[in-house]
Amino acid sequence: MNKTVVEPERKTPVWKECDVLVVGGGVAGIVAALAAARNGARTVLVEQSGVLGNMAAFHLPILSFFSTSGKRLTGGIPEEMVTRMKELGGCAGHTMDCGNKYSSGSVTVGDPETFECVVLQMLKEAGVDVCLHTWFAAPWMDGRIVKGAFVETKSGRMAISAKVTVDCSGDGDVAFRAGAPMTKPGGESGVVQPSTMLFTIDGVDMLRFAEASRKNPDLYRVHQKIEIVEGTDGPEARHSEELSGLEPLMVPLHAADKLGFPQSFIILARTARKGQYLVNMAKVDDVDVTDADSFSKGEMTARMRVSAVLKFLRSYVPGFENTQVVSTPPHQLGIREGRILLGEHILTVEEMDARQSYPDTVAMGGRYVDIHRCEGKVTMAERKVPKLQTFPDGYFIPYRCLVPRQVDGVLVAGRCISTTREAMGSVRVMGCVLALGQAAGVAAALSAKGNVSVKNLDIGRLQETLRKDGAIIE
Repeated sequence: MNKTVVEPERKTPVWKECDVLVVGGGVAGIVAALAAARNGARTVLVEQSGVLGNMAAFHLPILSFFSTSGKRLTGGIPEEMVTRMKELGGCAGHTMDCGNKYSSGSVTVGDPETFECVVLQMLKEAGVDVCLHTWFAAPWMDGRIVKGAFVETKSGRMAISAKVTVDCSGDGDVAFRAGAPMTKPGGESGVVQPSTMLFTIDGVDMLRFAEASRKNPDLYRVHQKIEIVEGTDGPEARHSEELSGLEPLMVPLHAADKLGFPQSFIILARTARKGQYLVNMAKVDDVDVTDADSFSKGEMTARMRVSAVLKFLRSYVPGFENTQVVSTPPHQLGIREGRILLGEHILTVEEMDARQSYPDTVAMGGRYVDIHRCEGKVTMAERKVPKLQTFPDGYFIPYRCLVPRQVDGVLVAGRCISTTREAMGSVRVMGCVLALGQAAGVAAALSAKGNVSVKNLDIGRLQETLRKDGAIIE
């Protein structure tokens, strides 16, 4: 990129003034906005799409509200969201998932439309000013202090003034453009975890698949037990929330280049809608979400790979012959890894494993370290299940992991908080991200109302408020 152009100076109108601005309307941003508003802050939430919740608004189950030992890791506002969805019949609650080495502790499946209805109602009740179809363009800076953001809308470019900004963009866009140090995607190796285009299917004959798995266990091998139960319309095949396996069938096809996508095992998840499944198989390697060309090409490649996965399922897996694609996410493909903040504390797997305690703990996590490899680059000899780092009783996350270095006036919440790449492989799941959103929202409100820097916040008061609001920090 050698050519440049000088833009003319312009005056940008101030669109909104608030105490707390939350950039990004995924699950972290939703909870951060609710937490800030409920603690007395005038709060604005901006989201670039027309849908809040990102993948939570597309059937993706929420993992790890609980650890594998049954310890609750996430409460407060996220638990209230689950309760409200249950009351509307759009969620069965938490299902404990402790049956195998891939356990998530708990899996929470919700209906996307119910989720959207619940979060919009909660945001309205809290008085959050929600701005959809609003793109973050740049931080509004005063020296090294973030004073809000410039955004692009259908009405043009405008500014939002804020005492504290919470970066829930997923990739630390606000903090990065403000000058906070961050690690590049993939860490020092530069090898980014693959992205995946999730999609939903129906028309699966799970009874037929269960029968094939029983007759040919060495070929149609799955990691979860499939049980035949008597349903309202006759016998039904049921399994745990996720169904994975089939390596004996898929590995040879992968080696012979007959799959058309770089994954050698099946991953299905039940949705809240009977007979419908979420497919987590249309992977794309080497998508750098922080590079515009890479992100765009990755999105297109992933969407085209959906047809390859569907062809495989129909051609090779009994019970999937009449499967149809119901939908793909309207916003974007699923990103596992982007920038990671270099904050005032960098959380490591060693600390997590030792259950290191901190004087400024504000959240807990507990999912195993889940770093997806680039399947297209793995040889047959290397195609083994990696050893998993697990945390049966959870681990603690300090406030300093949300606080950037070198800049002020901004907090970071979500998968890109300050951790090592390995630790991020656990922190990135939604159960933990929800808790981080509540921590950041409360901290932002207290900072804004008290006219104190986020770096000098009274940690005792922050923790006391989080406990009062039902958050789990110990």
